[in-house]
Amino acid sequence: MRVRALAVLVLGASLVFAGAANAKSSKHSEKQAKGATQVATLQVDGMHCAGCQGAVQSALSHTKGVKDADVSLKDNEAKVTYDPRKTNTKKLVAAVDHAKGMAKYHATLKKS
Repeated sequence: MRVRALAVLVLGASLVFAGAANAKSSKHSEKQAKGATQVATLQVDGMHCAGCQGAVQSALSHTKGVKDADVSLKDNEAKVTYDPRKTNTKKLVAAVDHAKGMAKYHATLKKS
């Protein structure tokens, strides 16, 4: 009976320890996943109206790897949060340059 109780106690302790280790590992993985994004600021020339802003916004948002795109008509820039494993700044610039709108747009990467 004592052997059985001891076995249950050891098994229970090992499950608790394993659960704590998995929780710690899971939190570490979440931090890595969240930290995987980068932010690029693009200077966007050629935007003259809200339609232009929308065209650039749409082009960036539909680019694979882009998590968020905030396009400012007032500042003529776009702040893009992206996953560098899926895209890069050259592709972001190309997306703006090929955006379909009323005007021709040109983007350059702003230095931070």
